Amino acid sequence: MNGREERLSADFSMNDLQPLNEHTYVRLTVVRLWEDLPLVLLAGIVFGLLCTPAILLLFSNLFVPALIVGVLAIAPAWAGLLALAAEIAREGNASISVMLRSLPRFWARST
Repeated sequence: MNGREERLSADFSMNDLQPLNEHTYVRLTVVRLWEDLPLVLLAGIVFGLLCTPAILLLFSNLFVPALIVGVLAIAPAWAGLLALAAEIAREGNASISVMLRSLPRFWARST
């Protein structure tokens, strides 16, 4: 690594845990997202797959079924995505199963 890469690596390491405040929020958020980037990308793909039926119905000019499927599928998928993001922020045991388990749990509250 050259000098600049070493500085960036040192700047974004989690070895020196700092408290979350208005001065460290952006830095710590970038670090957490970078460390969990594969999981965040996978969650985005799962969210897109869950939204696909409503989008296909909308493109087929079936507006009422698209609206119904959208309410029944997109809102819980979004709640699951937010549950995963919360687990990542808590530095808990985040995995795609957190998102999938939260779909039925938050379905009634999100629709």
